[in-house]
Amino acid sequence: MTRFNTFLKKILLGICAGVFFVCVFTAAGEIYPYVREQQIYAQLADRVEKAGQKAGDTSQKGQLPGSVWDSQKATPASHMQPLLRYAQLYRENPDLAGWLRIEGTRIDYPVMYTPEDPEYYLHRNFYGDQAYGGCLFMGEGYCREGGNTIIYGHHMKDGSMFAGLLAYASQEFADAHPLIHFDTIYEEGIYQAFAAFYCDLDEEGTDAFLYYAYPDLSDEDVFYDYISRISKKNIIDTGQEIGFGDQLITLSTCSYHVKNGRFVVAAKKVETAWE
Repeated sequence: MTRFNTFLKKILLGICAGVFFVCVFTAAGEIYPYVREQQIYAQLADRVEKAGQKAGDTSQKGQLPGSVWDSQKATPASHMQPLLRYAQLYRENPDLAGWLRIEGTRIDYPVMYTPEDPEYYLHRNFYGDQAYGGCLFMGEGYCREGGNTIIYGHHMKDGSMFAGLLAYASQEFADAHPLIHFDTIYEEGIYQAFAAFYCDLDEEGTDAFLYYAYPDLSDEDVFYDYISRISKKNIIDTGQEIGFGDQLITLSTCSYHVKNGRFVVAAKKVETAWE
C-alpha cells in the first residue's frame, strides 16, 4: 500500500508539474507580444533621441519628398521639410505624422495619420505589423486649419500606450506635469494641459458630449461650444484661459468607469520650435 501511495504521489506530482509548465509557457506566450511591442517603441524612441542629438544645429532640415500630409493640406506649404530627428523614420513609413511624449508617464510614441483609413493603426505597430496595442493615431476629420488635433491610443493593462493619460485624473499629477510634448514631423510643439475629463459615449441628452466630433474649431461659435462642454466635465484646475485661435490637442483613451467610457486630456499649444 505504501509503494502504491508513493507511486500515486509521483504521478500526481508529475501531472502538477506538467500543468505548471503548460501554464508558464501559455502565460509567456501571451505576455511576449506585449513585451516585444514595447521593445519596438523603445528602439524607435532611442533612434529619435539620437537623431536629434546628431542634428546638433537646429537650423538643419531633412531632405524628403512630399507626403500624404501635403495632399491633405496638413502642412502650411508643400515645400516644408521634416525635422532631422524624424527624417529617417519618415523615410521608412510616410504615415508618421509626429511624436508625443509626456514626462512622468510611459508615453513616448510615434503618432500616425492615414486619412483614407483613420483607424488603420488601431491594432498595427509603426511597421504595419499586427499589434495588440497598435499605435497612437490622429483621428478622422483632421485638418491643420481646424486647430484641434485629436489623438487616440489604447489604454493597455500593462501601462503602455495611453494608459498613462489616466494620471491626469489626479490634480497633483496635473500640477507636477502640465506640459505635453507633441511634435509634428515638421515642427516641435509644447502644449499645456488645461482639462481632463471622463466621458460616457452612450450618454444621452444635454450631458452627452461627443468630443471626437470637434476636429475643426475654425468657427468661433464651435470653438467656444467645445470649450464650454469640456469645462462642464473638467476634473482638474489649471487656471488657464483658453481663447479662440488657440491650437489644441485632445488625447483620448478608453476608461473602464462605464461600459463605453473614455478618458480625455485637452491641452493648448504654448510654444513652437523649429529645427
